[in-house]
Amino acid sequence: MKNIYLDVETSGLNPVKHSIIQLSGLIEIDGEVVEEFDFRIQPFPGESLSKASLEICNITIEDLQTYPTPQVVYKEFCSVLAKYVNKFDKQDKLFLIGYNSRFDDEFLRSFFLKNKDEYYGSWFWWPSLDVAVMAAILTKEHRHKFPNYKLETLAKYFGIEIEGNLHNSLTDCKITRALYKILSGE
Repeated sequence: MKNIYLDVETSGLNPVKHSIIQLSGLIEIDGEVVEEFDFRIQPFPGESLSKASLEICNITIEDLQTYPTPQVVYKEFCSVLAKYVNKFDKQDKLFLIGYNSRFDDEFLRSFFLKNKDEYYGSWFWWPSLDVAVMAAILTKEHRHKFPNYKLETLAKYFGIEIEGNLHNSLTDCKITRALYKILSGE
């Protein structure tokens, strides 16, 4: 089984007019993490920046200017994926696993399109696996007691120790993986 635990931090909420500014993940083959990556990315030229999004991520506009371009990161990210997937083999893909994975999936698909690549689906099985939805099944009797349904809240509920800063996508990937392992019984 090939999984990728993926999380993005973005310059806003709309994948068409906002950019991924951090792309992180863990690649797991047969239950073992074989690679982790953490890319910081400049926004695409002309794309909007939400001040609130940057504050959540603790990133400044000056920070963004020091990051590699989206084109450079796209090539590096595809090189990472190519180590584990033959994109020309329809039976060889990664399961994309995330917390609110639809958000990450939409932004990543848009990132590929903005880099003039229409073959996003060559790398990943569809649909993505959403740990938030999986957890909703097990927490439905207690949901009304939760202050919110953020990753941090569920991590605490399931006894997962948080190491690192939340809203750092690599930290969020590690928490998501731990939560997935509990929820899937792996």
